[in-house]
Amino acid sequence: LVLFTACNKDFLDLTPPNAVPLNEAIVDENSMQTAVNGMYSGLRAIDFFGRSIPIDGDLLADNIYLSPQNSNRYIPEYTYTYIETNGVVNNMWAGAYNIILRANNIINADIPSNEVVDQLKGEARTIRALCYFELVKFFAPHYGVNPNADGVPLVLQYDPNLKPARNTVAEVYNQVEADLLAAYELLTQEKGSAYVSKYVAASLLARMYQFKGDWENA
Repeated sequence: LVLFTACNKDFLDLTPPNAVPLNEAIVDENSMQTAVNGMYSGLRAIDFFGRSIPIDGDLLADNIYLSPQNSNRYIPEYTYTYIETNGVVNNMWAGAYNIILRANNIINADIPSNEVVDQLKGEARTIRALCYFELVKFFAPHYGVNPNADGVPLVLQYDPNLKPARNTVAEVYNQVEADLLAAYELLTQEKGSAYVSKYVAASLLARMYQFKGDWENA
């Protein structure tokens, strides 16, 4: 009886060791830089740019083939027999939106503007645009086929309760364009080939215009 009456549940309410509240995560330039590093690290996921994205497009287009020594990877893609539970497909979708979440938190961080903050937000806008560009290419019809077809959901704010519907292909392309145009103005630093620069934003924008068939802007 003494044990039960003396029990205090406060010791169970611990701060997660691998997470911080959103309003405490990005509060200055240093914490924003840490968040940007985390955003970049997400690109290395195996089923994102770590392996699957560079392979899947050419594999589906029959530009490359599987070696007889292949360890059963990408056979469904190679034979066009993948289904909705395909791990590569699910991981690509989840990985992209994980990076978009990280980019959104950087873009929406309430920190006074300066050259460093603008640069980091420009990098985040470029990476968000890159993720949406890859998503709309892999998970929606080509823009030239039907720009009003279902694209992918545009999520630009953190909301754990959100259940977004798909935006149209055209709306996704418009968001990619808006992010890259904004990023081009924000990016003023050259930090080396491991980081986004304004020329990365410009080249990705040109690539997006090519996919739209907008040759003049491309």
